[in-house]
Formats: sequence, structure tokens, C-alpha cells
Amino acid sequence: MTAVVCTGVYMVNKDTDSLEETNYYEKGLNYDEEYQRKENVALHQNKAQVFRQDDSLVVNFSKKYNKVVLSLKRPSDETLDRKLSFSTVRSYKIPINDLKKGIWHVRLEWENGGLNYLQDENIYIN
Repeated sequence: MTAVVCTGVYMVNKDTDSLEETNYYEKGLNYDEEYQRKENVALHQNKAQVFRQDDSLVVNFSKKYNKVVLSLKRPSDETLDRKLSFSTVRSYKIPINDLKKGIWHVRLEWENGGLNYLQDENIYIN
């Protein structure tokens, strides 16, 4: 009984809510811009293909000459997150043999022909 009471007191005093974003205000301000970048992918038929090939992550773009920021985020451990910036004609390979096994969130942000695009994907590394 003492353990249950102590656990309850600890949880109440901790006062954190894992469902609340710490920077929700900034995210709300950028929502319209983010939505438009996602819509540009569909409107201009410029969806990138993201897939695993052997020990690499391959990103293929449907249009040439892209300036890209790629974020790899590990939902269970933010210390493993990575961010890469690169320019590519149409395809880019990223070595992933040193990534921890499990689910990864891939966020592609790129510019092509004066338009900005945004695409989110999930990949599983085994």
C-alpha cells in the first residue's frame, strides 16, 4: 500500500504531460507554411521515393536539381537524431549501417524550381 501511495505522490509532483508539446506555439504559427509545402508535393506531382537498399537509404526525386534537408529522427531516443543538407540532381544515397535497429522518421524538406516541398516517411531498419 505504501508503494502505491508513494508512486501516486511522485506522479502528481512530477507535473509533466507527455502529450503536450514544449514548443506548441511556434509549431502552430508554422502550420500554414508546413501545410502548403506538403500540398505542393501533391499539386506539382513531386513526391520523393524513400526506400532502403542494402545498407543505404535511397531518396529519388521526380524532378531534377533539388536542394534538400533530410532529418532522421528516432522516436524512442532523440539523441540519435541526424540532419543532413545536400544538393542532388535526382537521386541520393545515405549509408545507414550505423543506425540503430527499429523505426525511424524521415523528414524531407526540399526546394525545386522556386517551390518548397515537405514529405514525411517512416522506415524500419532491421
